[in-house]
Amino acid sequence: MKILRLFLYILLATVTASAAPGPAADSARQKTVLHAQNLLNMPPAGANVTDSLRDIVDALGRNGNFDDYYFAAENLLIDQLFRSNRFKEADNAALRMEEEARRKGMRTAMAMSHRVRGQMFYKLSQPRRAMAELDTALRLTPDFRESLNAFTTYASINEWRVIAGRAVADTAVVGDARRRYIRAVRHWSEHGWSEPTAHFAVTALAFAADETARDNACAVALLDSAEAMIVPQLPARVYEHYHRARAMAEAARGNFDRALESANLLLSTHANYPWFYMEDLRLRADLLRRAGRHDSSIADYARYAAMRDSLSSEQIGHQLADLTTLYHTELEAEHRRASLYRIVGLCGVSLLLLILLIVSLRAAHRQRRHNRLLVEHLRELDSRLAAAEKPAEAPTAAPQQQPSSAQESLIARLDRYMDTEQPYVNPALGRQELARAMQVSPDAVARSIRDARDLSVLAYINSHRLDHARRVLESDSTETLTEIAARLGFGTLRTFQRTFSDRFSMPPSRYRSLARKN
Repeated sequence: MKILRLFLYILLATVTASAAPGPAADSARQKTVLHAQNLLNMPPAGANVTDSLRDIVDALGRNGNFDDYYFAAENLLIDQLFRSNRFKEADNAALRMEEEARRKGMRTAMAMSHRVRGQMFYKLSQPRRAMAELDTALRLTPDFRESLNAFTTYASINEWRVIAGRAVADTAVVGDARRRYIRAVRHWSEHGWSEPTAHFAVTALAFAADETARDNACAVALLDSAEAMIVPQLPARVYEHYHRARAMAEAARGNFDRALESANLLLSTHANYPWFYMEDLRLRADLLRRAGRHDSSIADYARYAAMRDSLSSEQIGHQLADLTTLYHTELEAEHRRASLYRIVGLCGVSLLLLILLIVSLRAAHRQRRHNRLLVEHLRELDSRLAAAEKPAEAPTAAPQQQPSSAQESLIARLDRYMDTEQPYVNPALGRQELARAMQVSPDAVARSIRDARDLSVLAYINSHRLDHARRVLESDSTETLTEIAARLGFGTLRTFQRTFSDRFSMPPSRYRSLARKN
């Protein structure tokens, strides 16, 4: 591409100022890249330029020595692949260049790779995708004041943003890119920098003329200053922005002959670049219309429409192949990203499940330990109660008389009644039945249980049922849970399981298993 090759030419002239190797090594690497540039500009007959450039890139990047010279040579290789219609290879090389630059932390080289991709998308008539790549390149570029290398990259990106912005008729982007370009060139000019082609200075003045187009006299003065810097021996494409701005300024003055002269110069220099040629054709058609030469204007518009809507079959084939190649490249990249996201997602879910499993196992282990301790505690409690009752049952020389019911508290009488008579096996047992057995009022029974145990009458009855059930579960009884529930007055298995779990924090089946293991 014309602007890329010019950029590389200027980059090679300035890269020494920003590279850091020793003088001898630096000079040798610079000569290698200049040789690569000569291969691209004047390939010898029959030589395989692409393979030669690839060998140069490999030699410069040997042992991971990725510096400005290496990336300059890689740009030349990408340019050659692109010119040879090997667009997939060119795109892959640009992506590889970005990855290498990212690993080395070289933001300028990363920006260069996105700029190259932007140029390829523009050539494939996809200016909006080109704009996206160029915007990415602009974000990656270091401050243009950092070095000449950063400056040339920054300027080249904004020059392409002007071109792509015109294609999508985005005046805001075009204006922003022009102003960035002008500011960068002014900074380095004020610091004494210049380059032999005067491309940057002339382009900056042309952009300034475009920015002041309403003041035609000022725009013409700026263009006259730019014209004085032009090197006649260089091709007109080096100063294409100047010629475009000159055509617009002269047309605004009514000097259509001079304006058409600049437009014709653009057409001749872009004869081998149909993407730019079409824009120049549209510019000339507009100038002819404003000059009143309607027949010629209509003819140019017709040629423009024909080129836009129906290129030659070979060109259409190339373009379709390019679009398909880049589409598949993007699709493959998207598939790789999607696969990566799926792997990360699966790893995340697996890790979460593993954590939940570990937490669950630890909780279950703690619960089992708690349950075993509970069973042991209840057994120890039973043993203490049994030991406390033995002296009272043992014969003595002077047996004591049983206390009368008047002397014994109501709750003690209730406890003895429940333990000896087991009235709770009756599912209908309530405070009325307990009151009759104790020969007191139902309210007295409820009050005594509440004051002594802080329980309701039903909870008190169920506590005795549960203690009895627990002892059955600890024994070698072969009764089923349903049979135990029915025999001890729970009414239903579900009621038995619910009340047992509420009190002992585990179902009766689990309690039986733990008790028999111990």
